[in-house]
Amino acid sequence: MPYHDQDPGRHNDWDMLVRIYFDMHIHTPWYCSDADGDISFYLVFYLDGNGGLNGYVDGWSYHYDGGGPFCTGGIDDALNQAVPAGIPTVQNLLNEAIALLASSRYSTLYYLPGSGTQAQGDFNENADTDVAIALLPR
Repeated sequence: MPYHDQDPGRHNDWDMLVRIYFDMHIHTPWYCSDADGDISFYLVFYLDGNGGLNGYVDGWSYHYDGGGPFCTGGIDDALNQAVPAGIPTVQNLLNEAIALLASSRYSTLYYLPGSGTQAQGDFNENADTDVAIALLPR
């Protein structure tokens, strides 16, 4: 986690987090290069004592290239305000998705590589970036 050093005891080394990310492009004044990168939010999923699925936004980060030679400070300032301000929106979307499964109880939660698609056909998926959450019912 990019923010691990700020709170190293926050998670166990074996805890799994899900990274969702959005590509971004930042236009800059003519005297700086435009910046391209991504904004990431890190999600934690877990089953409560009753077997209900829960999840929360644990943290955030961003990465970009460009903005030089004079605009990186302004880009950092803007992202350091805007990205954490997006956590409530991401949390609301997460809550809405979890609510679809609220009536069921589960015994186990697994992370599986892939997107979880059930459609027939050939799919190119990257196990490093695509994850599906599998839930075993009680």
